[in-house]
Amino acid sequence: MNKEWENIITEINNYVPFLAQEQKDKDLFLSLLDQEKEKLFLRESLPYHFSASAFILNEKKDKVLFCYHLIYQSWSWLGGHADGNFNLFEVAKKEVQEECGLKNFRLLSPSFSSLECLSVKNHYKRNVFVPDHFHLNVSYVFLASEKEKIYPRKEENSAVKWIKIQDLKKVVTEEKMLPIYEKLLRKSL
Repeated sequence: MNKEWENIITEINNYVPFLAQEQKDKDLFLSLLDQEKEKLFLRESLPYHFSASAFILNEKKDKVLFCYHLIYQSWSWLGGHADGNFNLFEVAKKEVQEECGLKNFRLLSPSFSSLECLSVKNHYKRNVFVPDHFHLNVSYVFLASEKEKIYPRKEENSAVKWIKIQDLKKVVTEEKMLPIYEKLLRKSL
């Protein structure tokens, strides 16, 4: 196994769960990694595969940078599939740059700040049917300036914008995500 593979195993092993849900998810991640190995880092691996998300706070920590996701029809964090990359931090960074054009941002903590097994309902992407599946997701919290130019990635997002933290419940229509965003805020503020 390569160094990045060893690093992600170590990071998951060392992660201290914040909630009971995270302990169950951590156990699931480790069990699946033991069984499925590298296959979990490919989106074709169903019903489980790895993804990485970016929860981006402004410098005052009173707003988050969210995109309006076309599949979920909700304001949400940025992120995407590992697609063979064992370095999930690099996956999260790449997704930020691709999905909103942000170039200057920094990691708030030295590792991921959250992990969760997320259910994804079946949908069509680029006219291809994608069945129900689960994302083995790790989340990184970043800080960025509101002054930097941002723009949506039209294939996935119709808009990106800074949203006041107190307005999240008003704009996030994917209700199952609100506890995850709240958890990340509690850990970051």
